Amino acid sequence: MTNIYQVNSNLSLSKKYKLVENVKECNFIFLTHKIKSKQDKIKYVDENNVEIVKNALLLAKNNNKKLIYLCGGDVPPVILPNIKNVLVLNTSVYKSTMPSNEMIIAPIVEDKFYNYLNDPILSIGFVGQTLHNRDKYLNYLSNSNLKTNFICRDGYIHHLKEKHITEFDNNMNNNLFTVCYRGRGNYSVRFYETLMRGRIPIVIKTDNIFPFEKWIDYNKIGLFIEETDLINNMNLEEQISNFYKSKTKEQLIEMQKYNRQIYLTYFKENVFFEKIFEYIETHQ
Repeated sequence: MTNIYQVNSNLSLSKKYKLVENVKECNFIFLTHKIKSKQDKIKYVDENNVEIVKNALLLAKNNNKKLIYLCGGDVPPVILPNIKNVLVLNTSVYKSTMPSNEMIIAPIVEDKFYNYLNDPILSIGFVGQTLHNRDKYLNYLSNSNLKTNFICRDGYIHHLKEKHITEFDNNMNNNLFTVCYRGRGNYSVRFYETLMRGRIPIVIKTDNIFPFEKWIDYNKIGLFIEETDLINNMNLEEQISNFYKSKTKEQLIEMQKYNRQIYLTYFKENVFFEKIFEYIETHQ
């Protein structure tokens, strides 16, 4: 059994993990604290400039314990880079510049599964804002020979009305593929929502890294395309068409089921933290 001492957190775990009140009895300390860098104008977090982080670090050092720090946020500042015995959990990272003591995790998405598409025709959906280069790829696909169903908005979904959220859900439910491209942070919440719904993501990668890469074979999940490869050869239509044609109807149905199972196994809220802790114990 793994004992956890939590700071500013409210974990709910199975019998495999035990929350303890005495820090000396724990295997590691778990801290949750979101740094709002845009509002606070913090570019670098260390043991001196954020009180709750400073206290958690001191607690870990004084008791010779590992500190696991969940920071979150779309554009977090540089947080405790390469500090020994500290592991930072983050959703928004760049593979090429990620500090050695940082680990990528998924955002938690609500389970709103509807059904599988048993008639998996080639249709591509997207509902959302046109941040960064999204509009470039959406416009390209809209003018291609592929069937698309795109709705572009000015506002973030959680700031919109209930009918817009329903529109978002229906769009993903009714299309086999969903375009997944980064948002404000260098990750896509939509990617995990696609898995949750048992649909197939088309991911345009922007120096991304994905959770549990030593456990999950992401090639089985969908189509992943490096954005850098599209700069000199915009063949997105061809790649999507070839990917679809390479699969039988039965394989496309099984891929939907596989993606749904990946969500249930690794990313659903009731297993979310336990999988993270298990991965840390196995691979860190």
